[in-house]
Amino acid sequence: MTKTLLLIGQNFSGKTELFHNLAENGRIKTIYYPQTGIPYEESFTRIGGERCRLINTPGIYTLIPTSEYEIITLDLILSRQPDKIIFVMQENTLKSSVLIMIQLAELGIPFIVNYVRSVSGAAYVFDRAKLAHTFNAEVVFSSPVFEPSARELKKALERGSKPRWVGNYSRAVEKTLQTFVREFQFQIRSKISLRFLSLMLLLGNKNIAGWLRRNYPPALSRKMLKYMDSRYELANAFAIANRWESLGGNLCRAVWRPEQPRGLRLSYVLEKYSLKFIWDAVIAALSLIFMFGFVNLCGSKMLVNFFYRELLGKYFIPFCTYFLTGWFGDGFLAAFFVGPYGLLTTGLAYALAVMLPLLASFFFAYALLENSGYIDRLSLTFNRLLKLFGLNGYAAPALLFGCCKIAALHKTRTLYTRRERALSLLLLIFFLPCVSQLVIVFNLLTIIPRHYALIFLGVLLGQLFILLNLRRLLPGGTGSHYLSELRPLHLPDPGKVFSAVWAYTRWYLRAICPLIIGISLLLFLSDAVGLLGLLKNLFAPFTVVFLDLPEAFTDSLILGLFRKDLSAVSLYDLANNGMLNSIQVLVACLFISLSAPCLGFVSELGRQRGWRQALLIFALSTAYAFTIAALVNKILRI
Repeated sequence: MTKTLLLIGQNFSGKTELFHNLAENGRIKTIYYPQTGIPYEESFTRIGGERCRLINTPGIYTLIPTSEYEIITLDLILSRQPDKIIFVMQENTLKSSVLIMIQLAELGIPFIVNYVRSVSGAAYVFDRAKLAHTFNAEVVFSSPVFEPSARELKKALERGSKPRWVGNYSRAVEKTLQTFVREFQFQIRSKISLRFLSLMLLLGNKNIAGWLRRNYPPALSRKMLKYMDSRYELANAFAIANRWESLGGNLCRAVWRPEQPRGLRLSYVLEKYSLKFIWDAVIAALSLIFMFGFVNLCGSKMLVNFFYRELLGKYFIPFCTYFLTGWFGDGFLAAFFVGPYGLLTTGLAYALAVMLPLLASFFFAYALLENSGYIDRLSLTFNRLLKLFGLNGYAAPALLFGCCKIAALHKTRTLYTRRERALSLLLLIFFLPCVSQLVIVFNLLTIIPRHYALIFLGVLLGQLFILLNLRRLLPGGTGSHYLSELRPLHLPDPGKVFSAVWAYTRWYLRAICPLIIGISLLLFLSDAVGLLGLLKNLFAPFTVVFLDLPEAFTDSLILGLFRKDLSAVSLYDLANNGMLNSIQVLVACLFISLSAPCLGFVSELGRQRGWRQALLIFALSTAYAFTIAALVNKILRI
């Protein structure tokens, strides 16, 4: 019989991202719970060589149902009778997370804790051993960019044993629970403990009562319910809830010790203004100017220029070309490494000498804001704006990673509803450009008449207007509410900042770098078998006839499949060489900005949604961009 694993956690705890990482080959089935519009997800995974069913439940804040989401999660626990539970928690929701762990311990099903630590902004010193000992539960660390290693998670699941909880209640409540367990322990066959069932009945839980009636003989279920009804008192319910609150508070103080913030005087000044209506917008704007200005100045102009143009362009690539062509000649092997789409000249060069410096500078700026505690306040400021798009502040960090759309798309997996993930995807495709691409497009717009640049801006604002109206038509559940604990602001800790930069960089090297290198190899093979030449011949008539662009622009279009910034650079070279007039520059910029992102983005999208849907989105967005660019071209030439 196939074992069942349940993922439980609060909204935006990282539960959905962990589910997608564990899902077997990305095969995920979304199911809408009967008579509700609330989805949950199912897939399969392998634990200890055994194939297990994996269920991602809706986000909860307690196992005592107070909302539709919690009713559904409790019903899934009751109906699916999971063998083990993975509880995902974040340190910014400690008290409610500890309350859920107390309830899981009473549930009696083995569970492990996936503790999501902030990369650079940790607010607490955490005693992992004490928490594990208290509940007899394995504790596995992860972060917003690192899921726990598959080996560590699977070992924790294999070791998981029956949970332990030493908390107790008043004498009257304990006597009632113990009597119920003794009375019915040989008549009830369930993985859920009788103690949990009796607790829920004492709390007046109608879901438990309904489940007992549906799954056990009428005489037995009536006997159990009658026994608990005779002992139900509102005072007992309050006593249990208050005891949970007291035990949870004591455990929080024993396991988590708050970090001492640095630079208190500075924090008082910033906190005074960071939540005021006008000043928070001003501070947010200054923060974004600092972040992306630092990326442009330090990453794009200094680091990329040094590593790509100087180190690789003048020394490393010429040396490798000289050595490899001298050793292998001008054949296949030399082209594989140093050809136009070679592994060294294209894949590793752009992954390590272009994207890595660019993203490392962004990671540094982001880690400064994150470690200071300002990212939560920035998300709160963005929450007002993102509500217009059906999103909330939880989407802000993902959209900030738009300096690389692959990284941004990876971050959107933590968004709770399918609707929110779809809206973020539309913003990434049609409105938010890569930073490096944006800089080059901006430089192109400065060399054409101002009214053409205003047309470009008008088209982008038109895109924004379409997205504002399109969000009402998207299925996938209602938007979620934004809840976040605002930590005191303080001066960044340099050690934690650099630790966070290294953590984000490792994530890039592990998650995104292989995609870029893989696309490089794909382009090389396509060029070797003549597929790229065929694509150029196929698209050249369309670019010449409908866009009135020179045939050389087709090369820019093909480069755009690999990286959008490469396509923009190629376009910039064409404009500087006098091969494009003002209308052609405008049309080409529109096509590059509105068309589908690079194939690395498509690969990440395929990993999340399946290749059929990813390729369909790529084809439709490319056709849409071509249509808009062709219409603008024809209108301007009338």
